[in-house]
Amino acid sequence: MRQYTQFYINGQWVSPSNVPVCDVINPATEQVVAQISLGTQADVDAAV
Repeated sequence: MRQYTQFYINGQWVSPSNVPVCDVINPATEQVVAQISLGTQADVDAAV
């Protein structure tokens, strides 16, 4: 399973300010194929 745990902000890979994750599910098999980090307001502020 792949894990995408960082965001690309201002030309750099940065860790999110919080650690909530969301499972990415393959609809054909209903299996978890990856996990992604969920952004917070602080992450949005850093990106914009």
